[in-house]
Amino acid sequence: MLTLDVLKDVAPKKTRSIITQDLVDKLNEWNEDPKLLGGLNENVLSYINVLQTGKYRISDYMNAVRFVSYKLIGHSDIDAYAITFPDRYQKLIDKGENRDSIAPYVSMFKKNELVVKVLEQTIVPSHVLNAPMHQEALNELWKIGIRAKSEMARVNALCKVLDATAAPVAAKIELDLKMDNSDSIAELRKATAALAEQQLASIKTGVAVKVIAESSIIEAEIENE
Repeated sequence: MLTLDVLKDVAPKKTRSIITQDLVDKLNEWNEDPKLLGGLNENVLSYINVLQTGKYRISDYMNAVRFVSYKLIGHSDIDAYAITFPDRYQKLIDKGENRDSIAPYVSMFKKNELVVKVLEQTIVPSHVLNAPMHQEALNELWKIGIRAKSEMARVNALCKVLDATAAPVAAKIELDLKMDNSDSIAELRKATAALAEQQLASIKTGVAVKVIAESSIIEAEIENE
């Protein structure tokens, strides 16, 4: 059960003064719905950072979280709206409205800036959602890198595994070096590129990978006597 102290502690400072025990009691009452399995209070605490600007009312935030919470467990927009605002929904029904004619009201509420911000908090990043597929792809690449008959296929697969599993770079240091085309570093870059092309060509012609891996760039200057 959520307490006043806990909610005030996690809420942005700008909103703490308007968080009351009555509000907490109402939230705990909503949270007793067995469909939510206690998830409403958890969602209230998870998404509360959207109140940082201080321009939203805490009661509006609670309603937005309640609406989103029911959507997350599979309710349609209209059903989530009806549960969140039962009195408002009933008044519309009493006026002769039906689900089709109520839909625009629901759509307007769903497009409310606060509701949109709460919904954004629920979106799972693609890299998290697809993590299992990412791992399966790595496993397949590893198998190809170890078992493939073609050396070319093994090299390509293992290079992709290395790229995908490389440790994150802690910091990127950019140096502004002003050099002309005759600079020794530029020449080394050209030589490295040439060596890479030569190695790729060698692999295609059947040269052992071990021999290629042991190759190096040798530079020498010959002085005229």
